[in-house]
Amino acid sequence: MSLPNNGRAFVKSVLSGDSLIIRGRPVAGPPPERIISLANIVAPRMGTAADPSKEEIGAFESREFLRKLLIGKEVAFKVEYTTTTNNRDFGSLTLAPPGVDGETNVARLMVQNGWAKVKSDTKRTPSDEQIALLELEAAAQAGGLGLWSSKLSSRSVSFSLLDARSFLNLYKGKPVPALVEQVRDANTIRIAVIVPDSEDSSKTIHQYLNISLTGIKAPVYRANVPNVEDLIEPFSQEAKYFVESRLLQRDVNVILEGLNPNGIFIASLIHKVGGSIAEALLVEGYASIVSWQVGMITGGPEKLRVAELKAKEKKLRIWKSFVSKTPTSTNGKSVVTDYDAIVTRIMGPDSIMIVPAANPSAPERRIFFSSLRAPPKSKEGETVENGLIHETREFLRQKLIGKTVHVVIDFVKPKENGFEERECASVTLGETNIAETLISRGLATALRHRKDDDNRASNYDALLLAEDKAIKGLKGIHSGKESPSYRFVDASESATKAKGFLTALQRNKSVSGVVEFAASGSRFKVWIPSQNIKITLVLGGVRTPKTARLNSNSNEKSEPFGQEALDLANRRALQRDVEVSIESIDKVGGFIGSLFVPAPTSSNAGAVSVLGISGNARSTITENFAVLLLDAGFATVHDYSAAQSPQGTLLYAAEKRAQDKRAGIWSIRDPVEEARQKEEAAAAANGNENFKDIVQEVYVSEIGNAGEIHIQTVGPELERLEKMMADFASFHKNHQPSLAQTPKANDYVSAKFTADNQWYRARVREVNNETKKIFVTFIDYGNSESLPLTQLRALTSQFGLTVLPAQSKEARLAFLTVPPTGAEGGDVAYDRLRDDMEGQKLVARIIGIVGGVSQVVLSVPGKDGVGECLNLTLVADGIAYIDRQVVKQHEQNAKISGGQTNGQPKILKKEVLAALVTAQEIARKNRVGLWRYGDFRDDE
Repeated sequence: MSLPNNGRAFVKSVLSGDSLIIRGRPVAGPPPERIISLANIVAPRMGTAADPSKEEIGAFESREFLRKLLIGKEVAFKVEYTTTTNNRDFGSLTLAPPGVDGETNVARLMVQNGWAKVKSDTKRTPSDEQIALLELEAAAQAGGLGLWSSKLSSRSVSFSLLDARSFLNLYKGKPVPALVEQVRDANTIRIAVIVPDSEDSSKTIHQYLNISLTGIKAPVYRANVPNVEDLIEPFSQEAKYFVESRLLQRDVNVILEGLNPNGIFIASLIHKVGGSIAEALLVEGYASIVSWQVGMITGGPEKLRVAELKAKEKKLRIWKSFVSKTPTSTNGKSVVTDYDAIVTRIMGPDSIMIVPAANPSAPERRIFFSSLRAPPKSKEGETVENGLIHETREFLRQKLIGKTVHVVIDFVKPKENGFEERECASVTLGETNIAETLISRGLATALRHRKDDDNRASNYDALLLAEDKAIKGLKGIHSGKESPSYRFVDASESATKAKGFLTALQRNKSVSGVVEFAASGSRFKVWIPSQNIKITLVLGGVRTPKTARLNSNSNEKSEPFGQEALDLANRRALQRDVEVSIESIDKVGGFIGSLFVPAPTSSNAGAVSVLGISGNARSTITENFAVLLLDAGFATVHDYSAAQSPQGTLLYAAEKRAQDKRAGIWSIRDPVEEARQKEEAAAAANGNENFKDIVQEVYVSEIGNAGEIHIQTVGPELERLEKMMADFASFHKNHQPSLAQTPKANDYVSAKFTADNQWYRARVREVNNETKKIFVTFIDYGNSESLPLTQLRALTSQFGLTVLPAQSKEARLAFLTVPPTGAEGGDVAYDRLRDDMEGQKLVARIIGIVGGVSQVVLSVPGKDGVGECLNLTLVADGIAYIDRQVVKQHEQNAKISGGQTNGQPKILKKEVLAALVTAQEIARKNRVGLWRYGDFRDDE
């Protein structure tokens, strides 16, 4: 549809002092347009890019007068005639009253001000309008106005640039007045700026530039371009009209910000009234942000980000099908996306472990920095590490470990290519974005996402800008230098090597270090920067329960409170700056000593001040970590090493505090009974006849791994157990006593054994929050099982331990080491123990108690009470063996006493051990069982 021959219209653009484009009102799309030339007058011709020389003097000034007079205004128009040669419309334009000084006719205003001349037509008699125009022309000529001025000269104009980069460097980031000459589409615009002439600074030049708006992409509109296929993307015409109606032939400020590969300037256009056109396009849904470019915007991209978000929320135009993404995990569950968290450890240069600040006891979560790529790995060995990776990890450790940060989950990357699901987040410490800081230091780079990939950091543009600064500053990865290697010495590689460093480490009261790994609650890998060594540190004076190794057989279980001790080590010591005090070394190169960790607050009880040795007299409030373990009940005092430690008094005091409040281990162990057992064990270990052997008939109710057995004592209580189990089964058929809450470790419950679907008394050993399984031990029989919560019930008082104590107790075969299942000879040993012992009535001689576990010699009942000794047959058949240290101790005792102790006959313990040693020597020489390939202990 085109405009009629008369009516009202808006002036879209001015082509010259006598020609312009008018448009109607938009209805369901861009409005109709028409080019109209003013009748009866003629203005100087403008030059073009193809032929700049054809520009006549005063053409620009003439056009400027008309542009400022009419652009964007509504006028009345009338087409008076159309030429047949070039189909050109000529007519009149009238301003709305009162016009300019009462004049509303545009042609008269142009002539009156001297910016157009009256057309001469000698063949026809002048009309009244022509006569009026001629009078106005004569007056303008007499007054030296416009084109009649003697001062008027040709303008200097350039439609191209020989050195665009130099021009950019000269004006980059500075607002420069400009005029919008053409809008190709909403994203690509032609402008003209008036700048000093590079050859003569006293003159100016009109420089035409092609620009692309910085940081945004609008739909492409390309039509009627010779030899190029038309491309009209959805909303492109509307977007183009949106820009034209606001900017075309308007005075703006242009801020040059870069050059694209095609030599087109990347720039922002700021309307002197309406602000940034890029922001306006985004708000209306006519454009989207170009992340790699938006960071170039002078003053920052925040306003553009907000503008795009508004359009997305309203689903405007190009966002009409937009669906807001809420990060979800692989199983479809939504993820908490915005929270404060405490950094618990640094996993690498691109990821950290955190716990919610609101619930520090919650399980750790690993998060990765969004849109960040870590330094490339180089070939590394056990004592060599990529220097940049080391520097990055140290930077993160020093800045983040133990600190509260703000986490915003940007997206969840699903499992792919062997990688687990990843939560990717933007992490800030105060006002500092961690990924941005790493990239700005050259310690990482920004990932390059696909254009259609919205899974990126919320501040992706800032990351790109930070990388650009790092590249220009030749920092880190961008230095052009080969990545350095960080080398260190493993001082605990062997006992011989450890001895070489012992003196230096003992020389100081304490040395500064960093805990790099915790193998258990009392065993650490510590880096000592001052000597560039790494040591294995074993806490002196304490013993922590064993923890199942991550790469071990799945049957291996942590001892009670072993995992809690390790968790405390990870929470308080891992990757912290610590102080270590070395006392001695063990036989495999471990350094025995004390570990002092930073105290949460300077007022903590039990904290001590330790002086660092790095050359500065810095005083740090620290806590003895062994004391923390003992206070929590996650460790016990190891008497021998505590006696050697200068911290011994503190250790015993801490253990006593835990015993008094029945914390941790002491919630399942009786301190009084523990003290008695210590005395008995000491007596047994010293060969003291004061330990009285206990002989009783037993049933072996359960065979565990590596020689662990459970025994039931034959007697009245075992008979009572049989009756109780009958009542127990009957009770659970008619009652279902529910649990008040999810049981905790060491709680007593009723549990249904899977093998026979019967209910038994049990004790909770571990609660696995991930699998929702409860690991229990059946206290009357010794076997264990992981069960769902549905197979547990409350243990009512009528069946409690006050009515009948647990009938199964843990025991070990005295002096013997039995190979674990999965190891050489382990499966054979397990089968043999089951054949010889399980469910059998045997005679047990308890010759000592170690750590609450009875050390027993089992025999088959005989005519005189005791028959074949099973401990002895296991050794004689090469099924089990005696540890070298036990044999060595036996030989030393025999040599010292000559077979006598204070003139008294040797006690049974020594007789048993002597018989076992003899049987083992025969089995070894005859290569029986474990000895069939020789002395396997040579590999230890």
